[in-house]
Amino acid sequence: MITGRSITGILHLLNRTPVYWYSKLQHAVETAIFGSECVAACTATEQILDLGLTLRYLGVPLDGPSFMFGDDKSIVNTASVPHSKLHKRHNALSCHRTR
Repeated sequence: MITGRSITGILHLLNRTPVYWYSKLQHAVETAIFGSECVAACTATEQILDLGLTLRYLGVPLDGPSFMFGDDKSIVNTASVPHSKLHKRHNALSCHRTR
């Protein structure tokens, strides 16, 4: 409440087993929930890519795509539709990375 920053919470599952969790204040102050969700989705995407690379280095075979679930329907729809247009540049970059 004092800083105005949102909290990002991420839980990574591997074969339905939690292997990593992340909960921190975001670096930027967003005026809308949509912007905060874009930043959280981008953070989750980066962590998924890092976790996949770590598993490959350990010799774990990865078959198929990784799935990311979100609780905000607007961010899920925006990240799913490739031709959706966003007006703020930093939100557009975050959502593009998530796609």
